[in-house]
Amino acid sequence: MLIISTLEKGGSERVSAILASSLVKKSFSVKILTMYDSHVSYPINNEVEILSLGLNRNNGGSSILSKIKYVLFKIRRLGNFLKTNHSDIIIAISSDVLNAIIIITKILYNIRSKIILTIRSNPIFSRKFMVRKIIYFFFRFADKIVVQTNYNFRFINKHVRREKIKIIPNPLETKSKNYYFSNSQKKYDFLCVGRLNNLKNHRKIILALKSFISTTKINANLCFVGRDDGEKSELLDLARILNLENNIIFAGERDDIHIFYENSKIFIHFSNYEGMSNAVLEAQSYGLPSIISNHDGIEDIIEDMSNGIIVDKNSSNELYIAISKLYNDKDTLKKLSKNSFSVSQNFAVNKITKEWVDLF
Repeated sequence: MLIISTLEKGGSERVSAILASSLVKKSFSVKILTMYDSHVSYPINNEVEILSLGLNRNNGGSSILSKIKYVLFKIRRLGNFLKTNHSDIIIAISSDVLNAIIIITKILYNIRSKIILTIRSNPIFSRKFMVRKIIYFFFRFADKIVVQTNYNFRFINKHVRREKIKIIPNPLETKSKNYYFSNSQKKYDFLCVGRLNNLKNHRKIILALKSFISTTKINANLCFVGRDDGEKSELLDLARILNLENNIIFAGERDDIHIFYENSKIFIHFSNYEGMSNAVLEAQSYGLPSIISNHDGIEDIIEDMSNGIIVDKNSSNELYIAISKLYNDKDTLKKLSKNSFSVSQNFAVNKITKEWVDLF
């Protein structure tokens, strides 16, 4: 049983859909339990049983007491469900808070399943110190902990014995060919995929684009693909101030994301922090030359100047310099594309699924 908050669009949700479907092909009986009712946004094998606790995600209230009461309510609902719906193995593919809730539920309700927790983001940036201390105290009671990067391995190893931890990257539906060379006329000069949230550093990308256009006189465009997570209006204002309204496309949340990967010249991902970015992995699978911020853990995917260019996440000027050098450098674009496509094969679904099965 995979436990996750929802199956709406997102990195954890995509990983859950891919992993569940792949495990079914390996003859496992697989269920996905969502904490909240949600739309299923990714294709999932019909043999995967999808269940939901149907919780109200806005029922926690704002006070500390009400939040504690709601956590206890979640534990009770989850405990009663798991007592009557046994699974040999439970995998939590969600937030660190839900991980802790699952462990508390296991203890209070004497759940006999093997519990595998995952760390899906950068713990240092996503939680304050005392909250981290409380949450990660419970991780020691898990049977196994799966992390995506060496960075997160080093973090959790301070809280949990090394033998409990396993690095397993995100699975990727790899491509049979490098699509970068299938279309010489790219519609988008620069592509950025991810929700419009300030942790993604979209403002710095826009500033770098302005510098690029001003100095090179190339009327380049930039396409943002992803849902508005509170920042779109600010980005629109910045585009107007910089006179870039006609150079920036906000495509929104899309199901046909492949069209954008296939029709873009350079991929940019400039986050402050990530766990392991599915967008970066997907761009690699399409052979897209990429410029990526130096957030913790990126070294597990990108080798600088081999299958991408790594730049300082705090410097829009460094990003501008990178895109200026790369834009018309056909030899480097070709090298990065070929290496990106090659590296993406390391994350193929079958390979990653085997690592999970070996862990069981």
